[in-house]
Amino acid sequence: MKIKNTFKFLIDKYNFKYGFNIFSSYYNFLGPFYTYSFYNDCGCFTILHAVQRNEIEYYVSKGFSNKQEILFEVKVSEQIFNILKRLRRHPLNWFKADATLVAEYIADEINKKNEFLGINVKRKNN
Repeated sequence: MKIKNTFKFLIDKYNFKYGFNIFSSYYNFLGPFYTYSFYNDCGCFTILHAVQRNEIEYYVSKGFSNKQEILFEVKVSEQIFNILKRLRRHPLNWFKADATLVAEYIADEINKKNEFLGINVKRKNN
């Protein structure tokens, strides 16, 4: 998956940092689990990819960490899928087909509110 490239606008335009982790287990499930995190001083947005099942989950937290209990503070997957349903975009298997849907939602939220999923965002000074 080209997740880092899809969400690169957070790094380029808004000075987010990027972190990547691989976990061998997650709760009672065996991995590998890849996590792609985009974070600033106000919070962290993490995409968890369960490689064997090819499932995606989304989380927000106060900051980036290598510890699961910190990184997976608040699960927002259902919130994102509900938003996509309202936009009349079917959520089943959408991530495999077009990873840009969530990125578009985040970009729209930043443009409207200067935040997304509770993470405040400031435009990068040039």
